[in-house]
Amino acid sequence: MTVTGTDSGTSYYYSFEKAIQAAPEGATVTLNKDVTVDSVIKLNNKITLNGGGHSITAGEGVSDNFVTVLEDGTELKNVKLVAGKASKNVLHIYQAKDVALTGVTLDHTNAYTGAPMIVNQSKVTVNGNLEMITGQNSWYAFNVEAKDAGANVTFADSSSVTYTDKSGKNLPLAGFDQGTGTASVTDKTGKI
Repeated sequence: MTVTGTDSGTSYYYSFEKAIQAAPEGATVTLNKDVTVDSVIKLNNKITLNGGGHSITAGEGVSDNFVTVLEDGTELKNVKLVAGKASKNVLHIYQAKDVALTGVTLDHTNAYTGAPMIVNQSKVTVNGNLEMITGQNSWYAFNVEAKDAGANVTFADSSSVTYTDKSGKNLPLAGFDQGTGTASVTDKTGKI
């Protein structure tokens, strides 16, 4: 793994977890191979996570939301996130604005419960293709939760969605929790 955008230029790490922990605000973490991690991933800094076409898979002990984005301006691109058997949601975006997803796959096939993506009191823009895969224990492909702050997912002009429902239950693409705020999806493609 590499971390660029640090004071010392580019740093190299053998552990994905250590690369994420070391990444300062504004850095890019780039994967150079598929990885399996044994703990939840919390993105607390505004970083770019560039999967380089690789996957990050939750190990057997990951029993909560697999990846949680907590910081405005975070970007995930060219990465596949795969839930483990004990995982809840694959990607949970919580109280973060201007989050960008570009070329992201969220695989919830084997998860214990939840959904591929939860957008909770956040604003997210999808660029390129967003692929979501549901499994037997999934609720839907994604949920937009407003609570009292509002939440929005915008599908940009160049975006698309690939949704594969492996649950056998004909699950819906999206669920909405309004609360006292507004939960919404903006479709600039005219196709979603």
